[in-house]
Amino acid sequence: MRRWTTIACRSSLIADGIHLDPALIAAVFRAAPGRVVLVTDAMAAAAASDGDYVLGDLAVEVRDGKAVLAGTDTIAGSTLTLARAIEVCVAAGVPHAQAVAAASDVPRAVLGLA
Repeated sequence: MRRWTTIACRSSLIADGIHLDPALIAAVFRAAPGRVVLVTDAMAAAAASDGDYVLGDLAVEVRDGKAVLAGTDTIAGSTLTLARAIEVCVAAGVPHAQAVAAASDVPRAVLGLA
């Protein structure tokens, strides 16, 4: 069984500009260089157009890329892809190489993969 203790020293970010403000995303990269892991809590509507979706048994509305429980402001996951997370990071001022590493090299190292 794999041990996950190494992940404790990493920062996992949902870098969609909705869960976290872009300024905070950039600040985390500055504070923890080489230790940021980009993640997504994407629902089935990831990369799909705005509209109404179902997540399990919950009605979800996606407007301007923001997924919320229907009729509320409660975030219901995201429509974020890792490619879009890299774009958001770069737009926030994170160097492209650092953003790409946070979506590839850093998680690979956390998982102990070659």
